[in-house]
Amino acid sequence: MSFPDPLNGINTPLDQNSPILFKQNLELVQREVVRVQSLAQEVLSGIGGAYCAGMEPMNTKRSIGDLKQAIDSLTSLLRSTGIGALPLLPSPPPPTSAFSESGIPQQQEVQPVPTEAQLLAYANESVKSLYDSLKRKQDSAAVVANLLQQVSVNVGAQGSAFAGGPRPRVASGNMGVGGR
Repeated sequence: MSFPDPLNGINTPLDQNSPILFKQNLELVQREVVRVQSLAQEVLSGIGGAYCAGMEPMNTKRSIGDLKQAIDSLTSLLRSTGIGALPLLPSPPPPTSAFSESGIPQQQEVQPVPTEAQLLAYANESVKSLYDSLKRKQDSAAVVANLLQQVSVNVGAQGSAFAGGPRPRVASGNMGVGGR
């Protein structure tokens, strides 16, 4: 990416780590996110009104295709600009009334930006939690697999006991009426 140099009018390449390029990339990503949100809302309203008279399923299908393309575009944009590597901070709460009952302006509580150490601790905690969850699922799956293996071995042993000898008789529903 290059921009005209105000001193000599020549396009000069912009440093990939410059704050100007970072701000431009952020604005570009924000516009793309708004576009994805708009398309998602369009798809949801199309799905919600699927059985209403006058709704065209092809419009919803087209909207879904557009949404998929927009998501792919946003993903590649996040990847190529490096914005996708930034941590997501919780969004601020919606603004409440700016004035108290006495008419004095209230201060909005601003959430502090977490430090790198806090982000690292949160990431480690999240990874440990996911690992523990996966480990429990694997252990449960191993228990189920062992139980199924024991059942199949027992069924196989019973089946081989009957293989050479006569099969047991199955009682019919009218045994008490006519006898044998």
